[in-house]
Amino acid sequence: MSKEIHGVLHAYSETGTGGTCWALFEDGGVGYDGLYLLNEGDGLMIYDNSGAVLFDDCIRKNSEACKIGRPFNPLFKQQTDPGSRVLWTQFGWTPDAWARFFVNDDTRARLVKK
Repeated sequence: MSKEIHGVLHAYSETGTGGTCWALFEDGGVGYDGLYLLNEGDGLMIYDNSGAVLFDDCIRKNSEACKIGRPFNPLFKQQTDPGSRVLWTQFGWTPDAWARFFVNDDTRARLVKK
């Protein structure tokens, strides 16, 4: 059974995540109960304030693209966006381009959880 959720995209990170997680914060949600992490196979439609669709596809995680070494451990490579380490990027997108959707407080989306 799938669940449709509407809300604002969010770049979520806290101690122990290992990097930024891509998420949606549900309209009217409270705390962690309103936070939904994007997972492989979820359906995501991203649109701007005018309603123009910017992205409409299933989530396909790419954790290999654009990896760089960590400053104090160059053998451990991880993706980065302009301000942080990220866990994955959508296939076909660079980390920087994908992250732009999640750092804007007004980027709206519809998420269909599998």
